[in-house]
Amino acid sequence: MKLFLRSMLFCTALCAFFSRVNAQEDFIITLKNDTILGSIKSGLLSQYILESNGGENISFSPETVNGYYLFKKKQKFISNNIPKSEKRYFLRVLEAGKINLYEHKVRTPEGVWIITWFASKEGGEWVDIITDRIFAKIKLRKDIFADLIGDNKGLNESFQEEKKYNFDIVRKYVVNYNNQ
Repeated sequence: MKLFLRSMLFCTALCAFFSRVNAQEDFIITLKNDTILGSIKSGLLSQYILESNGGENISFSPETVNGYYLFKKKQKFISNNIPKSEKRYFLRVLEAGKINLYEHKVRTPEGVWIITWFASKEGGEWVDIITDRIFAKIKLRKDIFADLIGDNKGLNESFQEEKKYNFDIVRKYVVNYNNQ
């Protein structure tokens, strides 16, 4: 009988553990690096709302948290300043590794989304490496990106032979760089 009770208790504990581990929840990371679980909804003007598991609604913005994670979309966002800006924004983390790749999206008053990707290498300075903004300086950004991967000679030579410079090319080279 004791063995049966121990087995039942062990199974109950194991089930409780795995149900918690597999919880499908969004979360925010506070400025104190605490994690609060719940469900995130978009609010107005860069405000978001986390409905916490305790039922509390927590309004947050890039100035009030370090980041957040959307479970269903498998997307991580950090709060940070971008080059040449004092304001903090949420940036989606596209790649993490030796080179970190971030996406910044801004909606113009006309309703058009402008996408810019920033990169930082091993915790260094953030650089603007590609954008879909009209009249963007493509050659300058391509040269900056080439410098970023320049310490990997084979990868850099392959990149220099590319005929195009677009988001797919940049991501491919960041992934390859991080995997070597």
